[in-house]
Amino acid sequence: MKFRRFLATMMTVLMLISMMPTAMAAACNHFNTEWRWPNGKPANCQDWKESELYCKDCGEVTWRLEQCGDCKVGKWVLDPYADPPTCTQGSIEIGYCKYCGEEIDERNVDPLGHDWGSWAWDYEPTCQEGGYRHRMCKRCNMRDEEETGVGDHNWGSWKNVTSATCVEKGKEERKCSVCGKTESRTTDYASHNWGDWKLVDKGDCKHPGKEERKCSVCGKTESRTTEEGSHNWGSWGTKKDATCTDGGKETRKCSLCGKEQSRGIDALGHKWGAWVIIQEAKPGQVGIRERKCYRCGMTEREEFYPDGTYKKGDKGDTVEDLQGALNDLGFDCGKADGIFGNNTENAVEEWQETNGYPVDGILWPDQVDELLGNNGAEAKLAVYLFMQNSPANGSYYVLNERAEFAATVENISDEPLYDVELSFTSDDGTFALDKNDLLPGQNITVPIGRKIGEIHVANGFYSGFAYAAGITEDGEEVTAESDAIWLPCGADENADSQYVTVEKSITSTPANGEYYVQGETISFLIKVVIPEGKTITELEVTDPL
Repeated sequence: MKFRRFLATMMTVLMLISMMPTAMAAACNHFNTEWRWPNGKPANCQDWKESELYCKDCGEVTWRLEQCGDCKVGKWVLDPYADPPTCTQGSIEIGYCKYCGEEIDERNVDPLGHDWGSWAWDYEPTCQEGGYRHRMCKRCNMRDEEETGVGDHNWGSWKNVTSATCVEKGKEERKCSVCGKTESRTTDYASHNWGDWKLVDKGDCKHPGKEERKCSVCGKTESRTTEEGSHNWGSWGTKKDATCTDGGKETRKCSLCGKEQSRGIDALGHKWGAWVIIQEAKPGQVGIRERKCYRCGMTEREEFYPDGTYKKGDKGDTVEDLQGALNDLGFDCGKADGIFGNNTENAVEEWQETNGYPVDGILWPDQVDELLGNNGAEAKLAVYLFMQNSPANGSYYVLNERAEFAATVENISDEPLYDVELSFTSDDGTFALDKNDLLPGQNITVPIGRKIGEIHVANGFYSGFAYAAGITEDGEEVTAESDAIWLPCGADENADSQYVTVEKSITSTPANGEYYVQGETISFLIKVVIPEGKTITELEVTDPL
């Protein structure tokens, strides 16, 4: 590349020499010239373009020539014939053109300088003599040494000489372990040695109290005010009675400042009486029952199913067994997971339709027995118990009140049953109710009335169940038993004992206005209220405190 550039330069010189005779004879000597680039200047040494030597005096182009652009350094490389730089000596780098790759420049490289390691003590300085240390260059292993001046004292910990108080500063000393020199410093005044806060004025709800404490060293006292004392509240009194569904309100008043405080009373909630069966639940039939709140008179009615019925939403092991049985019979419930969901309901409806049952998606007790193989001998009798009255107070039966209910026995087989005997058993004993022959589908209902006794009130309930037994044409004995009936029982609220009310209130106030402490006396007032016109004898009032 350099040779070509040299050749182009020599041709330019020869051209100028050849023109000299003509120039001397002509009017213009073409000395005032410049190179021009009709197609733009070349970008680099690999880019060749035509150039013209143009006379600026006469405008004549005296020469045309192809020329390339300049080389540019692309990278610097250590001169392979020079030693690499060291800590103290530099080197040379060669520059190569990034277009043609030829060597076009060179430059000096500075020495690297030492890469010193950490200082290491040959011997350390003390408070009496200097030290000596050295360090090594990590690159050339050169050693650098220096002598240091005298070091600091090797002070020990500060030790208390005179303790500071709230009236006098203290003093501390420390000692150098090398030369034995000591130095001291004063410490600031100490805080007061305060005693415990003592109540001077307990205050009340109208003004704050006051406490004081005293320094045991200088005798100084300081005081602080306490928060206002507690109100001397009276008893809570009802302003608005609560009902089953709405809350009430009660207030109390401070006897010192007259401030009134109120709080809400939660709604009482319904106090339901016993369920009274309107329609007995039996296989294929939903039962209906209702109950009444004896406080507000509201009536609630609901449907219920006979025991052993399974429907959508039920869960458990029996549901899982039923799902397995349906799957085995080809009625797809999906995975037997113990949850009676949509898939199980659809499978039950298909099974009911296939087996001639009413399609309702509910597995009644007889259908459950059929699916789980619990039928054994097919049931022939069914016995039910249902209420015919409600407690007078709408909630529970009281002493000597009569509970009215009925027992029904039904022949649910397709053959006559003979000598069907219906009985009722409770804690009073077993009582025969009826004995008859029953045709298929025939039933007999017998009313039952029982008076509530003291044992039922003490237990809180009256319970019993009905039992039936008969004989088939083949002499086979068949039996059935009803679900137990449970009647809530309790004491009569209108008895004289219910007219006595006892109120207990605190009549004293804590000395500190907030709470009682050990050894302090608490005074109470116990108030017994008996309505006018009532006489209570042998009344005894006790207090566990």
